[in-house]
Amino acid sequence: MDERLSKLGVLITSHPKQQKFWQHGLGSWEGCPFFLLMGYDDVETSAKEVPFSQFMPPVKELFFSNHPKGTIGHFRGELEQMQKGGLILKEKGYEWIYKTAADTTCWKWRNLQRMFSALGDKDFVMCGTAIIFGKLDSFNKCMELWFADLKSGGAELYFNSQIRRYNMRTRPERAPWWEDVLGRIHTQGEYALNNDMNVIRTWVNGHVWGEDFKHRDIIEGRY
Repeated sequence: MDERLSKLGVLITSHPKQQKFWQHGLGSWEGCPFFLLMGYDDVETSAKEVPFSQFMPPVKELFFSNHPKGTIGHFRGELEQMQKGGLILKEKGYEWIYKTAADTTCWKWRNLQRMFSALGDKDFVMCGTAIIFGKLDSFNKCMELWFADLKSGGAELYFNSQIRRYNMRTRPERAPWWEDVLGRIHTQGEYALNNDMNVIRTWVNGHVWGEDFKHRDIIEGRY
């Protein structure tokens, strides 16, 4: 067992429109020994109505964004959680991070020790901001300048811009690689394919608990 695993923290981002898929995504972590920190893009009404307790364990700790649901949009909500979550993991003494999402499985979490070999001397092994494994200090450095009103064009565009800014090195890998190594499946994406719809359309019925928004919020891309 790689001794660095004791310094690995897992950050799981989430938002109300993916609640339907949490059971499979979070359930895949059952039995894992790692510290799982989950963020949620809400601070008001629906957060009080969501039965988070049924997902803990394996989730060990929760934190919330600074903004009410839907006010800053999906990708800014993700970046908010990445910024706050990385700092929380740092405060707890972690040195390595695996960033994923609540609607995404990690059935082969036992193989996370193999990720250190895949990483080598680079900062991250990654697939956009959907999956990031690497150095926590580098992760936090990338999130250091972000703020909610920043016009960045998307989570991946912002994060990649900071990788370039600080001359960090990455190993990009696409979906099949992650499926093979970690059993990673984006359950919401598979649901969309199985039902012949765009992923954004799954947000209509992905919201299970709490106050929902009008259909136009999804159409206009504000969430």
